[in-house]
Amino acid sequence: MHPIMCPEGEPARTAFTPTKKDDGKLSTLRERVSADEAYRRHVEELQLQSAGTWAVTVGEATDAGCVALDDGDDLGVPDHASVDFSEAGSRKNIERAARKLRDAAVDRGCRFTPPLA
Repeated sequence: MHPIMCPEGEPARTAFTPTKKDDGKLSTLRERVSADEAYRRHVEELQLQSAGTWAVTVGEATDAGCVALDDGDDLGVPDHASVDFSEAGSRKNIERAARKLRDAAVDRGCRFTPPLA
């Protein structure tokens, strides 16, 4: 999760909201990838900043009105998964779904916090 998406150390709802460039899908990794490995891939392989790793489950995605997709083979990215918001419908429903995912992730707590530099 990019640091700008984590005011005061917790992710904002917008961190769980796909943008237009995301084609309605939130990019994630499968659970078999540890939180620290997900962080490492994000920072070292993708060269992106990260405030840490948060998680949501397939059940939480379903409860939020979204569909969890195992799309790593389709994208050529090992262990990639997406949360597809296309079933949510309106912008208001997408924001509601993102809030549910954010709340579940925050309730679970940060799964990996990067070491202080």
